[in-house]
Amino acid sequence: MRGWPGQVASDEVNREAAQAEQLIPLLMVHSAAAAGLRPATAVAGVRPTVKGANDTLEKLATARDKGEFGGLVGLEKTFAFNLSGHVLHTIFWQNLSPDGGDRPDGELGDAINERFGSFDAFKKQLTTATATVQGSGWGVLAWEPLGRRLVVEQVYDHHGNIGMNSTPLLVFDAWEHAYCLQYRNVRPDYVEKLWGLINWNDVIARYDAARGA
Repeated sequence: MRGWPGQVASDEVNREAAQAEQLIPLLMVHSAAAAGLRPATAVAGVRPTVKGANDTLEKLATARDKGEFGGLVGLEKTFAFNLSGHVLHTIFWQNLSPDGGDRPDGELGDAINERFGSFDAFKKQLTTATATVQGSGWGVLAWEPLGRRLVVEQVYDHHGNIGMNSTPLLVFDAWEHAYCLQYRNVRPDYVEKLWGLINWNDVIARYDAARGA
């Protein structure tokens, strides 16, 4: 599995989203999630990696070889947490651009209007889903292939409360580390700032790819 690409430089996002201190926890805690570490360990300087997911795969292989599955429940949960955390953080940063904002046009814009009634209604739903996550999680615009439609999902942690087989297109990080230094406990203000950073070209490319899958 590849490491996190980090598409947006911190100084670029800083000019739009404010201080660079907002980005440091995101960078570090992403590293921790991928490595299976706690956030405090990440701040100490863990490099981006998917070590946690890979280590868990090795433990699963060992369990199969030995025929010992007593710890399977924990291993499966750990693998899902680490892998999903890596995937969502990777999408999150590719979804952002210092030149982002506004709203999409073309087929994605039309689909949003069709499924949510208007862009403003969609924005309110995704904002609310992100701002009201209980504990840590994500607000996600996803493509649901069975009904072939857009849906908004409220994800718990990195991997809970989601529809199986849905494809994330646009993700908002609602973990406290994403906004605590700059926005303190005011998550809605942080979410509102994200709308001015969305790289709709990236979201549109994901939408087109998901529909063609």
